Amino acid sequence: MRENRAEEVMRLLRVTAVWLALSTWVLGVASAQESSQETGPMLEKFLSSSISVSGRPCGSFVYDGQPSSQFLGQWHREEKKMNNPQGSEELQITWHEPGGGLAATWTSKTIIEQGAVEFGWSFANEGRQPTRILSDVLSLDWDVVNGVLLSYSSGGGPGDFNGDDLGLELSQVTLADYSLGNRMTLGSLNGRSSTQFLPFFTLSAPDQSGGVFVGIGWTGEWRANFEIQRAQKTVRMTAQMPGIHLILEPGEKITTPTILLGSYQGGPAAGARALRRTLYERYMPRLGSERPEPPVSWNSWFQFGNGITEELLRPQIDIAATLGIEYFCIDGGWYEGDFPEGVGNWIADPKKFPDGFGSLGRYVASKGMKMGLWFEPERVATGTRLLREHPEWVHGNLLDLGNKDAREWAFQMMSRFIKEGQVGWIRFDFNIDPLVTWEQMDTGNRRGMAQIAHIEGVYELEDRLRAAFPELLIENCASGGRRMDLEIIKRSHTYWKSDQTYLLPVMTFHETGGNCFLPGVLLNANLLGIEHAPFDIHSLFGGPLGFGVDWVKLSEPLREQTRQQIALYKQVRRLLNEDYYPLFPQARNQAGWTGWQFHDPEADEGFVVLLRPAESAYEKASIRLHGVRDERSYRLTETATDSSSVMTGQALKAGWPLDLQPAASQVIRYAPAP
Repeated sequence: MRENRAEEVMRLLRVTAVWLALSTWVLGVASAQESSQETGPMLEKFLSSSISVSGRPCGSFVYDGQPSSQFLGQWHREEKKMNNPQGSEELQITWHEPGGGLAATWTSKTIIEQGAVEFGWSFANEGRQPTRILSDVLSLDWDVVNGVLLSYSSGGGPGDFNGDDLGLELSQVTLADYSLGNRMTLGSLNGRSSTQFLPFFTLSAPDQSGGVFVGIGWTGEWRANFEIQRAQKTVRMTAQMPGIHLILEPGEKITTPTILLGSYQGGPAAGARALRRTLYERYMPRLGSERPEPPVSWNSWFQFGNGITEELLRPQIDIAATLGIEYFCIDGGWYEGDFPEGVGNWIADPKKFPDGFGSLGRYVASKGMKMGLWFEPERVATGTRLLREHPEWVHGNLLDLGNKDAREWAFQMMSRFIKEGQVGWIRFDFNIDPLVTWEQMDTGNRRGMAQIAHIEGVYELEDRLRAAFPELLIENCASGGRRMDLEIIKRSHTYWKSDQTYLLPVMTFHETGGNCFLPGVLLNANLLGIEHAPFDIHSLFGGPLGFGVDWVKLSEPLREQTRQQIALYKQVRRLLNEDYYPLFPQARNQAGWTGWQFHDPEADEGFVVLLRPAESAYEKASIRLHGVRDERSYRLTETATDSSSVMTGQALKAGWPLDLQPAASQVIRYAPAP
């Protein structure tokens, strides 16, 4: 199976290289005619119709009031090609302004195994005087075929089924639907990249024979516009960081959003699987030398808030260790002044932790776990120590990570606690909307500079932490899932997907939708109470298994249930980063069942989670599996009873009935029968 897939993505890679070459006029290594023999006619028609052949690059900018298409041909051009040992090919094209000044670099990285390409602009001032004004930088400017199906998701909001801020809700729209008007826009809100929409989506051909997945890498403000061009019967898609209007001082360099494009065969679900596979295999960082598996953790905040002390936590540590918890995480409120008023007082509160974190970290380690610690380095509350000592680094409540001295301070502060407490997990949080502050920091012809410098500073800080502590698990967070994008995923081993942790049905809704675009390891959540076991625990078998339970108050029978289900989870969790198939529609109510399948196409095995909510009147459901081979027999094991049966792949695809009691669940494992 994996060999067949590799052959297919190699064919798709050649097609991707063709349409990227034609739309950017920078690769120039193939033609549309050459691609016609490499792929099916409908996919080829979609891709070849989706490229601009008018000479306009798929990325552009305006310099001194002129579009780049009007002058780059007269600038001196340099090419640099590199082969990456990880299986990617990189091409850099730099255009130099005559007489010295602006250097515009377009970098394109071809990811061979996934048949994908990542590209984007960077700019530098090579002269001795300020450049002229750079504006309207489009990281993507591309025409897609009329009638394309856009599949996308809302961001990591904490809402409920009755509100407008429901996170990770899936949507689809046909871009030839003129009732939408002439333009549709996806984007961020107030400077955090996934507050409103995820910067990941798919564009499928009208007959769903294939398409392109898209990822945007920018941890600030971004926009993707889809403008219907009726005369041409196409849709113009652009993506950018809006608001850039700036000069570069001598020696300055900046980066702008990156774009990931990858081709696939099939409909939107196939595109989403290709995207999440690419993110996990090529973008997520290693944890030590290994790709990260979904962790099992406990977090203090939603149970104890600011009321944590070392004395209170030690009994929780004792019990957590017996249950199979791997990371024991101390959230906000460990410093002087509590959360949020004390953010900026990065001193362990001596009333709560009289010996700092040294003894507690050693105690956690002695129990076979790793300690986790919460940080919010970019935020500075009024009146805190950091603001008093370094007011020049702070704008509003934002620590300017564009300032190298501020970045160095943040790195040293975090490193000190990581070393002292033998910390193995950090939550890197960000609970304010920065856009207004960035705009206030910009003056004259420098609009956008504060945001660019800050975002580059975030990347540098997290990269330094990963380099200094390669075994450190980094969980990114921004009031929940409000800062999930291609670039932050490069620096995340997991992600706190939403602050909605009180309503379990909504959390399950998030896992159902989130897995359609993101690897399961990124969808962290905490179960705050265990009322219906194992149903409640199985509801989070779509991402990392996190708890916010008061273990001391939990009964021994429920502790034993938890111990058993954690052990089961550890047996199946590696599959959460394999192919994902939702078994029921994502719904804003509990009338039906919920469930999903994760399938490893190489090992040809997987597992299924089935959940019947207490409110559901449906006693039975017919389950149809995906990815299995018709001719092969599979052994299915119902994990609660350890009972098994054998069925053919053909029968599993056709469906078989299962029944559940209200508030009951099943986890079924399957693998080829001997």
